[in-house]
Amino acid sequence: MKEVQKSTVQQSVAYTQAVVSLERKKAKAARCMFE
Repeated sequence: MKEVQKSTVQQSVAYTQAVVSLERKKAKAARCMFE
């Protein structure tokens, strides 16, 4: 059970990091367009 939980946590962490980096890219693109 612990092994399964570990992989699930790692997946959610990786997913969160991907979402954050995507949001940062969007913010950068939006800033470039507004300037």
